[in-house]
Amino acid sequence: MRFSDQEMKRSCFLSDTNRFRQTLNVLTIALLVLCGTVSALASVGKTSTITGRIVEEQTGEGLIGVTVMIEGTSQGAITDMDGNFRIKNVATGTYTLVISSVTHQGVTISGVEVTESEPVSLNLTLSPAITEVEGITVKATQLKNTHAAMLSVRQKSAAISDAISADEIQRSGSGDAAEAMTKVVGASVVGGKYVYVRGLGDRYANTLLNSSPIPSPDPDKQAAPMDLIPSGLLDNIVVEKTFTPDKPGNFAGGSVNLKTRDYPERRMLVFSTSSGYNSVTTDKEILTYDGSSSDWLGYDGGKRDIPSYIIENEDLQDQAPQSGAYLLGGIHDDSVATLAAYMDTAAKSFDPVMTPKVRKHAPVNQSHSVSYADLFNPFGRPLGILASFSYSKKYSAYNDGFSGKYRLTGSGSTALTVDHELEDIKGTEEVLWGGLFTIKYGITDNDKIGLTFMRDQHGESVGRYLTGTAPEHLDPDQSLRSYVLSYVERNLTSIQLNGEHLSPFGLGSLRADWQLSHAETTQQEPDIRFFTDYYYEYEDQEFADIDTAYRIDPSRFPVPSRGWRKLEESNNTITFNLSIPVSHTGKIKTGFNWLSSDRTHQERNFDYQYYGEYRGDPNEYATYVGLTDIDTLPPFNGDTLVSYQFDNVLLENVELRNQYEGSSDVKATYAMLQTPLLGNISFVGGARYEKTNLYCVTQDSKYEPGEIDAEDILPSVGFIYHATDNTNFRLSYGRTIALPTIREMSPFASEDFGVARVFVGNPNLKRTLIDNYDLRWEWFTRPGEVIAMSGFYKLLRDPIELTFVANNDNLQPENSYRATVYGLEFEIKTRLDHINRALSNFSFGGNLTLAHSEVDILESDMEKIRAINPDAESTRPMAGQSPLLANIDLSYDNANTGTSIGILYNVFGDRLAIVARGATPDIYEQSRHQLDLVASQRMFGLASVKFSVKNILDEDVLFLHQEYEGLENLKSVYSSHSRGITYSVGVSYNIW
Repeated sequence: MRFSDQEMKRSCFLSDTNRFRQTLNVLTIALLVLCGTVSALASVGKTSTITGRIVEEQTGEGLIGVTVMIEGTSQGAITDMDGNFRIKNVATGTYTLVISSVTHQGVTISGVEVTESEPVSLNLTLSPAITEVEGITVKATQLKNTHAAMLSVRQKSAAISDAISADEIQRSGSGDAAEAMTKVVGASVVGGKYVYVRGLGDRYANTLLNSSPIPSPDPDKQAAPMDLIPSGLLDNIVVEKTFTPDKPGNFAGGSVNLKTRDYPERRMLVFSTSSGYNSVTTDKEILTYDGSSSDWLGYDGGKRDIPSYIIENEDLQDQAPQSGAYLLGGIHDDSVATLAAYMDTAAKSFDPVMTPKVRKHAPVNQSHSVSYADLFNPFGRPLGILASFSYSKKYSAYNDGFSGKYRLTGSGSTALTVDHELEDIKGTEEVLWGGLFTIKYGITDNDKIGLTFMRDQHGESVGRYLTGTAPEHLDPDQSLRSYVLSYVERNLTSIQLNGEHLSPFGLGSLRADWQLSHAETTQQEPDIRFFTDYYYEYEDQEFADIDTAYRIDPSRFPVPSRGWRKLEESNNTITFNLSIPVSHTGKIKTGFNWLSSDRTHQERNFDYQYYGEYRGDPNEYATYVGLTDIDTLPPFNGDTLVSYQFDNVLLENVELRNQYEGSSDVKATYAMLQTPLLGNISFVGGARYEKTNLYCVTQDSKYEPGEIDAEDILPSVGFIYHATDNTNFRLSYGRTIALPTIREMSPFASEDFGVARVFVGNPNLKRTLIDNYDLRWEWFTRPGEVIAMSGFYKLLRDPIELTFVANNDNLQPENSYRATVYGLEFEIKTRLDHINRALSNFSFGGNLTLAHSEVDILESDMEKIRAINPDAESTRPMAGQSPLLANIDLSYDNANTGTSIGILYNVFGDRLAIVARGATPDIYEQSRHQLDLVASQRMFGLASVKFSVKNILDEDVLFLHQEYEGLENLKSVYSSHSRGITYSVGVSYNIW
């Protein structure tokens, strides 16, 4: 459906959703208060609960119908469809558990200690073989290791995967999912938001929430930004690095699955709060500007809306010219007089502030959260409830930034031409909050349904000032100034209804699961203000003094302007999976998936019309606007004309190609087989059929729609050799695809405010086909410990990368011919009691990824490069690919004292950020070493105190042009800025 200018203007950027947001906030708070009240009224005795999960040794799947009894009592439970069991109201003491099964060897566990402070949690494995099992003595505190549980799942997984659990996220001090992902093997986070797995960019990863795709609020990105998800809402993050047919096929680096919590283990009400100090921001000067009264909630309350006077007079706005500042009409022509009066009032209705102000003392960062969980038994069936809410506000700034722009201007040139070299000062205020509500009900032992609702909101206010030289546009004695005020508001809402069912069938049980999911995301940029001028000193002859002249020149720089942008995307997903047993450890799995996405983008821009010399105060410039003169002209052909003059006025600049809408429809079905073959070798394989239709159209009829209509069969083959009970060798192959975003296929041109670089879409993009080969050896030495080595190789046909185009340095996505990526991964996680028993509370973890990628450089570019450097290679790395990624973690955890201390180190190698066109050197993000210290201490049994120091080494963010032989006087710094060291302290209190 095409939409008209009139419809777009009337519907776009109004604050109709604000009431919904405020209502949602109230409902979330009310829900937490209600849940807390219910729990407060519940009786609490000196009893506790024994919970756990029992899985099959060979497959790692939960065992249904296993009996768990407390010896000498009538208390017990039977495992449900996932192998979970729960024995409630167990008096404090030490017990022996008797586990029995018709199909598996029973186990007796003695010495299970039950205290009222926390429930006992046991994770057990049963073998179908008939073996003698002696009683073992365990304590719940020793088995309650969720990292060990994640490793157990990984050991039995059909795909090569890595994960980070909730306790690891908490221990690392990660505030959001993006920070947590930096600890995953082979994963790096670019720009603090976007995950690159095995060096492949965000387009080669998909982001799932409880296995359903979530849309991205960023118009330029394929995967959702991870900083939008507060870490407190997550149970774990699983990254699957190999493709199996039951997963969506649009990834190559990794499929990132964010999993929220399921049934709670116990009643819980936890409050936490923390504050942080940054060495270059807190209590320092920071650029900012006055926003709306609701900025603290992460959204604009209407202050940045297009003035209501314009919205209420759209018919007159449509008649206003798109350029110039002059109206002419007959003396009796009331319509022209009315339009002139409208333009005068409309121009004066804009907020005249065009520059950031300096805030003398930036506040401390803050973070707060509350979580409630409980398990009820209506009608004798388990009903689990989890509600969580988190809120954070942080400030960041730098006063030492630099922004440069360079290029080779001709084929015979060997030195870069300077476009601009600017000092860069920037201040940012960010708000992120998220709410999660999950309810799950066990209808029977074999059936359960659940509902999950999640809402996240992020607001970012930025004030920025750039100044310096621009030799390509200005004389040596002239200087450039550029001011930016921007606000970005992003949100994500997800509703998921799911069910799981078992039914007896031959060798086991048919297992079916389904999910209906709806997700919506929005990104709004209300009233982006951009002001650029230049200045120079001159001698005032009249007063024999030095004065400064300020000028606005549209032939050199973009005119002062204001913009409103809004992007909306929604996903609807239907998923059904059926698992049919073919042996005690083998199964056939089949199902279907349908994903439908719709996206719309709308924008409005208003340009100021006064050019030339002015007083030098941008705010004054924006204040004195509107009608300045009305002249009656001499009669002409019997008519008396009236001229309406505007020295400065805002006129709308409509770019029809920037109003676009698109849709993506992916239908898929699959079949796969998991079964043992010979001896200890298992097979996992099958194929997935996907039919993809992606379509994008703009309002500008000059541009053809962008479209991809494709059908793909994506095969997958994997072999797992179980060398021992705790050692696996894995070999797999899979074909996957990567799709361009709807934004990338639109001819929409958007300016990167502050550096005057334009991003232009490309309707001719093609999908990328990827062949993936993987090999892994993994040794699970003890629970919670692992040693692993992996190798991978990927061949990409038609990879999509961001490149400079033509001679105007615009950025555009383009398909390269072919690319390859290959590398090695090493991982170790172990307790140090191997060295000495005195080190039993110490553990060491580390992972290293070495990767190499090659993309064929276009022949036209190679000719220009070899004219300077005849020995230049004909390939380059893929954009975003890091040749080295490393994480090291040394920690001390004492369960008895509640003390935890961790030292975490992360580094990535230089990675290609922007691919330059021609012989201009590519731009690389330089390697950064990060060292963090995180410590926590349990106090009084119910509270804990946490302290952290982040970015201890305090290395700058630095982007450089790559040097190569033949260039002269290379101006290498593309951009740089400092980050500072962040110190934070927090308190967490468990009410229950």
